[in-house]
Amino acid sequence: DEVKQHKPHPEGILLALNEMVCTRENAIYVGDSHTDMDATHAAGIYSIAYLFHPKRSDDLIATQPNRVISDLIEIIDVLKEDHSWTHSMM
Repeated sequence: DEVKQHKPHPEGILLALNEMVCTRENAIYVGDSHTDMDATHAAGIYSIAYLFHPKRSDDLIATQPNRVISDLIEIIDVLKEDHSWTHSMM
């Protein structure tokens, strides 16, 4: 209810970043739908697609997220990697 434009528009993500005083370069977004991934691309945020629903997998992968995981514990390994979260990675 805090945004006028909902996903896949990036307004909600950008509002959250602003509230957390966080830049796009220092954020990652984990989502489970194609609208989540579309919103991350529009916002310039590093995207992680979380595959937990078999019927959504193909649509989610088709959005070309930066990473794909099937277990949330995998996020720990992604965070340990030595690289910047920048728009240039997308």
